[in-house]
Amino acid sequence: MRWAIRDAVWKTVGKWVDSKARIQENHDKVVAQVKTITEADVAKFEVMDTQMQDGGFVVKVRVSVSKKKIAPKFAEIFPDVFGNE
Repeated sequence: MRWAIRDAVWKTVGKWVDSKARIQENHDKVVAQVKTITEADVAKFEVMDTQMQDGGFVVKVRVSVSKKKIAPKFAEIFPDVFGNE
């Protein structure tokens, strides 16, 4: 589930930051910040489905990412996008 939340945040940050080049330029910093994301950093999440598959679990999660909630973690990397939240 944590991976699903972090993946949703990664994709959302990529949408808010208008340039893929800027994301790539700051890739390591963005990855480091995304790794710190927890359930408390998203607006809400909901487990939609769970299935056992090949000895592991597949979990489908709906994640609502709030710019206001994650802004403090990304403000230093992208101050023009997250700095005024």
